[in-house]
Amino acid sequence: MTASPPQMPETGPLREQRTSPDKMRDHYSDVIHPKPDSNHVHQYLSNHKEPNQRTTSVSSRLGTSNDEESSRPKPTKDQDKSKVIKTRTIVIGLFYGLVSGLFFAACAASVKYLDDLDPGQIAFYQYIAITVVALPMVVKGGLNVLGPHKETKYWFLLCGIFDAVTVYLSFISFRRLPLSDATVITSSVPVFVTVSARIFLKEKCGTCQVVAIAISVAGVAMVSKVPLLMAERTEDIYTRDTLVGLLAALGSMATESGVYIVLRRLHDVDPYVILFNFGVVATLVNALLTCAFGSFSWTLCGLEQWLVLAVGAFSFLSQLALTKALEIEDAGPVSVLMAAGDIILAFILDMTLFQDKPDGYTISGTVLVVTSVMLVGFKKWIDGNVKKTSIKMKFLKMFT
Repeated sequence: MTASPPQMPETGPLREQRTSPDKMRDHYSDVIHPKPDSNHVHQYLSNHKEPNQRTTSVSSRLGTSNDEESSRPKPTKDQDKSKVIKTRTIVIGLFYGLVSGLFFAACAASVKYLDDLDPGQIAFYQYIAITVVALPMVVKGGLNVLGPHKETKYWFLLCGIFDAVTVYLSFISFRRLPLSDATVITSSVPVFVTVSARIFLKEKCGTCQVVAIAISVAGVAMVSKVPLLMAERTEDIYTRDTLVGLLAALGSMATESGVYIVLRRLHDVDPYVILFNFGVVATLVNALLTCAFGSFSWTLCGLEQWLVLAVGAFSFLSQLALTKALEIEDAGPVSVLMAAGDIILAFILDMTLFQDKPDGYTISGTVLVVTSVMLVGFKKWIDGNVKKTSIKMKFLKMFT
């Protein structure tokens, strides 16, 4: 029987290589009960999530997680306040346009009543009043009379010429046509303004505005009795005065669009500086027009003098409201709201003061023009709505 070799004491490195009983126990425990891998843990937890957590994983696969939705910036109080201020500014700008139309209709009624004075002479008085009233405001504010820029004076000159011709032609139309007919035609200036603003100012012109333009043109055609012209029934409709009045109304509508465009160019100039400068220019232009195509006459005392003063006051307030409106709002919507106020008051004054009852063509044309006003107003409401990010607003936006 072979004797076992003697056991040598384990010292040094050999002893460290031996496994202690505790380590052996841990080793067999790991074999019998293995520790779960981290990947298995994640897979297990993902399969046993709560319902709301599983929804999150599904939404994350779709590209929108709850964390992302919660991380999106919510509108702050300052943003909400800015939206309210923007909406209020839009309303104020459109209100100024409406007031401008009301004052212009009152001015037109005064001009129609002053049938003894030449239209150019009345316009001459009007611009003298505008210049005299605007000058103290310019001096009080310490403003530069020629404007803040070197090229501004050229825009003043162009604006004064356009406005002088516009007023002169519109006063002729008020004399030769019923007040309601002349007002509806001259108030259709959005047809030219929207197109001109698109060309020169690069303002937007959507589908809704194009439809409004077409309806407005149809309304002007009805008021101008174009169906009777096409039917050759012109014996009692198209007299010399009527033709002159129609041409003057259409011409004033074209030149007034130039006034709107130039005023939009001068949006950074004080309104009183604008009124003073084009008042000076328009006074000289109307004096020349009166000498060339009419004559000056003495103004009678009494009611006639007060009406001349009323023409100046109404014109100043109309131009001031128009200038302020164009500082805030685009040229197209302002001209539309001005047309609305002008038409409404003109019909009331025509039926009450001058006993001119509108016929079926005038009423039909007015309905079409008012419809175009409503379309443009609806378009403006969609653009300025603070909730236009909703699905309903986006759907409406597609058609405007």
